[in-house]
Amino acid sequence: MMFWLIGSVLAGPIQRVAPDGMSVGIDVEYSWLPRDSTVQVVPGACQDHQTPIQILVVDPWYRVPKVSLATVGAKYCVDTKVLKDAGTPPGDPRAELRVRMAWESRFGPIDAQAMKSTEWGRVALPMVRELSKEERALEQAREGLHSPQQKLKATDAVGAEDKEGPIYLHFLGSDSPRSDRWGYPDTIIALIELFYGWRSHCRALSFPDATPTNCTVQVGDLGWYNDTRPDPLGHKSDHARCADIRLFRNDGSRYEAWYNRPDDRDGYEGGYSRPLTQAFLEYAIANHSPTFVYFNDPSVIGAVPGVTASPGHDDHIHICF
Repeated sequence: MMFWLIGSVLAGPIQRVAPDGMSVGIDVEYSWLPRDSTVQVVPGACQDHQTPIQILVVDPWYRVPKVSLATVGAKYCVDTKVLKDAGTPPGDPRAELRVRMAWESRFGPIDAQAMKSTEWGRVALPMVRELSKEERALEQAREGLHSPQQKLKATDAVGAEDKEGPIYLHFLGSDSPRSDRWGYPDTIIALIELFYGWRSHCRALSFPDATPTNCTVQVGDLGWYNDTRPDPLGHKSDHARCADIRLFRNDGSRYEAWYNRPDDRDGYEGGYSRPLTQAFLEYAIANHSPTFVYFNDPSVIGAVPGVTASPGHDDHIHICF
């Protein structure tokens, strides 16, 4: 087996992890080193076609299930082909700019760290704030989430906000953090326009359920980072054009609701607001031209042309553009 040794005692150039194709990272000794992480070439012995590196920054975006992230400061040997000069811009700047301009035209300035795109043209739905571990614990306590399955359904990030609270939120589910927020630029822009327009429309509704808190959109799965089929989120179709949205509630809770079964938390009733959920679908279909919408409440299907039943859609809306 051939080895080579970096002769210099000085650290080498700063590099970016960028595997060929649509890979979102690399395995390094039972850990995961995500794409776009920053590393530095260092002295060390590696196999032929490998480079010794030390991790400087671990990018938190590109995650895979059940594998721990590599640690800052750790040293590994990696395939030389996965490294690019750190000055090479990550992602798709044009796609990212389009989404950023759409977001800022509706909601105002957003931190650059909240924007993320892939080199193959997907963009993450922007979130202005990721909940910390302490904030997630408070959210779980506030919502009365006790079982591990309940805790998986808590909010993990906040999207746009106004003086009355969040306009949209993201809930994680069982997916790896930030792994299920990805869509084509046109899809992400369509969602931004939908959430912005719905906020104003919902405020104008006259029935009691339409409070600012209840009007908040709770978003779950969009698409995975790349075109893997079926993707690790469990989708068999091109989910990068779609989003899962929770049913609207009448009690201010940031938890799932079912149209056909009670809440699974102690002390909570069903919470499902049929009037608010129906109003959202009426607004979305009339004003934002989704290509298709799945939701299983027969009353809503009968009242809103364009809504179709599909297995597995008792507790959320599936909307595509």
